[in-house]
Amino acid sequence: VYLFSKYGPDYENRKQLLKSYADQIGIGLKNEIRDKLRIIDKKESVYYQREGNVKEKYYYDDTSRVYSFDFMTWMNKDGYQLVRWQPKKITPRANVSEREYFKYPLKQQLWRDSSISNSEFYFGSIVSWTTGKHNAIISKKVNSSINLTRLRDQEAFKNELASGNDTSQFFKPRVVTMGTELECLKALTLPSQISYMIIDQKGQVLFHKDKDKELQENLLKETDGDFDLKSALHGNTDMTFFQSYNSK
Repeated sequence: VYLFSKYGPDYENRKQLLKSYADQIGIGLKNEIRDKLRIIDKKESVYYQREGNVKEKYYYDDTSRVYSFDFMTWMNKDGYQLVRWQPKKITPRANVSEREYFKYPLKQQLWRDSSISNSEFYFGSIVSWTTGKHNAIISKKVNSSINLTRLRDQEAFKNELASGNDTSQFFKPRVVTMGTELECLKALTLPSQISYMIIDQKGQVLFHKDKDKELQENLLKETDGDFDLKSALHGNTDMTFFQSYNSK
């Protein structure tokens, strides 16, 4: 979480103020990710309890309106979306093998934070290929021996099944993901002279008070590789520093 201000109190007071807001955003973000991961675990259990006998009503479950997520998908080892829960707008299933939220769980390149979950997970930001909407994305690896399929799914994937050498693993889920808005950011109230952004360890801007900057900027590049910023990112440490950004 990175906050910046153009005007405000003196150095020490501004330092304390920015840290207070950063802590507030960080706690809200952690709590929301924890809640979303619990929903993912609950949804996964639906399939395990039914031993892969996926019924139509479990595809387009209206509980997502309660929990405020846009979609959930289960992908096989090749990135094909076997099951897609999407109550608001039905869009075609796609191959997402090039997406980081699919690749990182398979490579075990995941976040480890026991204050959020005992499970490792991926957290990031995307623009949907099918809807064009910007979403937070949460995913994790699935180890299941259950096939997620219906008879008509076999017809939908007939070309992929025909071209594959070993189709016995095709309908086994390997990654589960959730696309969602972040309620903790939507409800956030900050003074007009203070802004925020959430970046990844490479400096990529995932979320920003100015929505036009999301996924369009890299803070390391914008600050010419600021040493303090690099130290904070690589050391996972809190730090307050001053740097020019957007004339602020």
